[in-house]
Amino acid sequence: MIGCMNFLSFFFLRPKRKKRAVMQDSVVAESDCASVFTTTTTGLQLSFMEMKTVEKQSAALTSFNLFPQLPTCIRVKIWKIANSQPRIIMVEHYHDRQVSPPALWDKSDKPPKHPATLAVSFESRNEALRAYHLVFEPRLGHPVAFNYKVDTLYLSNYDVTGYWRGQARQKHAIDHRASVRYLALNNFRRPIAKSQVNGEVMFCFLDINDIMDIIQWFPGTRELFFIPKYVLRGIMKAAGQRLEKIIHGRLRVLRRECCIRHDPDCTCTFWKFPKIHFITLPQMQEYMGAGVLNVNDDHFGDPWEDDDVISMS
Repeated sequence: MIGCMNFLSFFFLRPKRKKRAVMQDSVVAESDCASVFTTTTTGLQLSFMEMKTVEKQSAALTSFNLFPQLPTCIRVKIWKIANSQPRIIMVEHYHDRQVSPPALWDKSDKPPKHPATLAVSFESRNEALRAYHLVFEPRLGHPVAFNYKVDTLYLSNYDVTGYWRGQARQKHAIDHRASVRYLALNNFRRPIAKSQVNGEVMFCFLDINDIMDIIQWFPGTRELFFIPKYVLRGIMKAAGQRLEKIIHGRLRVLRRECCIRHDPDCTCTFWKFPKIHFITLPQMQEYMGAGVLNVNDDHFGDPWEDDDVISMS
């Protein structure tokens, strides 16, 4: 009797267990789907909240607090990049012509604006002193942090240019002046014009001897920029090419004469044949990728303050 009951239970009770198991599996599957959907929705909500939080934090951040935790080699590279940005150092001085006898040169009372890397930390200053040289103190009355590789010395008015030009006639040993590679002048009002006869560029009020004195005073100049007071459309590039040919010819003659004299104080072997540009100030800033630093007014000029930008193409 017991055996018959076991035999019947095998056929009648087992399907019920299987159905219960299937029902349990379906319930678990439904709960899993619900949990996945809920988790996905919650994750989206969290991601939106995190994005809003990051936006608020990025808007509020004014400093990179993790910089000191960077490896030393990475920090040093960052300082080197910061010190390699080109600048245009503007120098302008005026002396009182009413004074008798006039002063040789009034020196500026305002100190120059040095690169910030000189004062951030010992590490940044150490790297800055590798790139910048504190020069021109005897002539400007204060030192200027100058990077010979990328910075441009901009003599921006006649008084200061006349001073440097006068000093060029004196005998001086080669010093930091020889390392200046980029030089800019703008003490010329209307130096160039175009001939109506043959279309040749003429230099009406430009003293070539003055330019030669400047080049001798800065014998390492590789690029010389002339910034006329008035924009002369259409002939800026041609004027630069014409003046470059004239100056290079004069330099060859001077070097040949100097070598014949064998003057021990001559610095002709240091003279370069600079590339000459007639260019506006905004163009020079774009060409050099630099901003203007006025060592007297202690401010950076607006690189796009001139609307009449001439294309050099």
